[in-house]
Amino acid sequence: MLLLVGAGGFVGTVLRYLTGFAVNSYMPVAGLTTLIVNFVGSFFIGVVYGLSEGKIDQQTVAILTIGVLGGFTTYSAFSAETITFLKQGQVGIACGYVCVMTLTCLVATYLGMLVAKPVMN
Repeated sequence: MLLLVGAGGFVGTVLRYLTGFAVNSYMPVAGLTTLIVNFVGSFFIGVVYGLSEGKIDQQTVAILTIGVLGGFTTYSAFSAETITFLKQGQVGIACGYVCVMTLTCLVATYLGMLVAKPVMN
């Protein structure tokens, strides 16, 4: 199980790197890559949790959520970017970033659970 979660983390980390490269190539905006990966990751965590209520086993849930999606999403980058905004005196941007990140990720997780719900029926 440890190796499977680790392999999932490898996949998620590589996907995170490739997403960052793609986003920054087209739209190099501070914090945008982190917002996108956290939104997408939260959405798919919602899907997995929605499906975990009977459709997929707990080992698969762990591989996908802890491994793949844990490696893909990035709270540490979010924290560092927020601190950078604060150090630059951009308090309003930092506060807005925290609010936007938190709300969009909560909404994404909920939407993911809604998407999984029809599969459950």
